[in-house]
Amino acid sequence: MRIRGIRVLILSVGLLLYLDLAGCSQSSSEPGESQPAASGVVTGATDALSESDTAKLDLSGERIVYVPVYSHINTGNARALFNLAVTLAVRNTDAETPLILTALDYYDTTGRKARTWLERPVRLAPMSAFEVYIRENDTSGGLGASFRVRWVPASERQSAPVIQAVHAGTASAQGISFVTEGVALRGEER
Repeated sequence: MRIRGIRVLILSVGLLLYLDLAGCSQSSSEPGESQPAASGVVTGATDALSESDTAKLDLSGERIVYVPVYSHINTGNARALFNLAVTLAVRNTDAETPLILTALDYYDTTGRKARTWLERPVRLAPMSAFEVYIRENDTSGGLGASFRVRWVPASERQSAPVIQAVHAGTASAQGISFVTEGVALRGEER
């Protein structure tokens, strides 16, 4: 009985060490991923608009969504930093109509535009999703980082997208995850 308990303890410690090391080692890029910025990855079922289609876009109905993002949070009495990976997800909730994303910008704590994620507008297929991933070791955004997502409804009846930022981080045997919701901005002039 005592030997079995020791084996379980050794396996548990080994698993914790493996998970800790796996969380610390970040590869620079996974095979097949596109990497528009040094620490981010964009994926999703999108179709970039041509220059002529972009020129024809009616931006008068463009909508803006603000999404709060935390590249790290403070923990403990000593305000130790806990780094977080962030996945921004834009989900087209309409079953029939594509969604046009016109801009996706990332701002740091000081309000400075740190990154632009779209070179030109993209069409998001019905019921599909688009995501941007920021690695856990990228803390350039800071505690007050944010995304501004601009989109154009393809019709008056188009349902609004769901836009969220999923935050996750691991350190030693600790882990944290939470979601922040995008907020539609009203009355903002372009």
